[in-house]
Amino acid sequence: MAVVPRAIRPLQGLRIVSLAQNLPGPLAVSRLVAAGAAALKIEPPAGDGFRQLAPRWYRHLHRGVRVQTLDLKSDVGRLSLSAVLATADLLLTSHRPASLARLGIDRRRLARQHPHLRWLNIVGDTGAPDHPGHDLTYQASAGTIGEGMPRTFVADLLGAGDAVAAALLLLRQPAPAATTVGLRDALEAARWPVVEALTAPGAVLGGGLPTYRLYDTRRGRVAIAALEPHFRARLYGALQLSDGDDLTEAMQQRTATQWVRWATARDIPLVAVDDTLHHPAASLSLTRRANAAHAATPQATTARGTARRPAGPGRPASRTAPKGTTAATAVDPDPTASHAATPRTTRQRADHRPTRTTAHD
Repeated sequence: MAVVPRAIRPLQGLRIVSLAQNLPGPLAVSRLVAAGAAALKIEPPAGDGFRQLAPRWYRHLHRGVRVQTLDLKSDVGRLSLSAVLATADLLLTSHRPASLARLGIDRRRLARQHPHLRWLNIVGDTGAPDHPGHDLTYQASAGTIGEGMPRTFVADLLGAGDAVAAALLLLRQPAPAATTVGLRDALEAARWPVVEALTAPGAVLGGGLPTYRLYDTRRGRVAIAALEPHFRARLYGALQLSDGDDLTEAMQQRTATQWVRWATARDIPLVAVDDTLHHPAASLSLTRRANAAHAATPQATTARGTARRPAGPGRPASRTAPKGTTAATAVDPDPTASHAATPRTTRQRADHRPTRTTAHD
């Protein structure tokens, strides 16, 4: 994620309401929040499934985001959503159009009820927005998958970046305005290395060049990316080898750590390969820490009773929330640091004042 200096908050004053769950929407919102936006995420009564799937990552994405539970299938929930949208600048969703229609959300209705609002919806494929899918199916249809399962998400991550760009473009358009971003569409750029066979086994960027390859060392692995002529010449010159020589034997002379120090002193693009995430013990440790963090996280509780009046600008919400809703809660700081304290959930006002948001799909 791009880091925005705290002194620079170009989106300060922007108010986002997000209904997006899982990864692409919350990742896009977290980037907008980092640039100064205030965000409120609306989650269904069952919560966001991504919280159970990846609790640490969920908390990382929701830093500074207020989370409120609303049952948008109920009249009370829809009225509450309409109240928060009344003071929002941008609505972000990640639903299929048919699903949104069942919740009473469509472009015409939003424009009529909230003419000040801009709306961004993330779908799987803009060519078939109602077709179900996930990162795996989008990568499979785009041809970017190799023999095994993908090691990371590509469509979701690229799609989140496209969503951020689309949101910024929307803000430059007069309201009401709306646009759609597709996760499968975001993979078009990622297909080109495959189409051009740049990364095929033995190809130019697939291990065919000795100066752009992974190597085993005395201990650990290194990645060398000396593509440019000056880096290539510097690498071979420092190793006292002829241009084009294989480097397998040479790389066995030092450990990965030693090679990094050696390359840094000579301004050569070489780094140690971080294999910790692929080590079974490390993976088990990460899983245990994630499960422990999730177990220590208090779940939001539903407040009973009826609110006397909805929240609005300059007016705090009633002390009791409508049935089927919960008061907004602020998500604690990212617990990925080893010294993270036990998570705690703080009760917030349900009005849409400067706070930060994410969305649920």
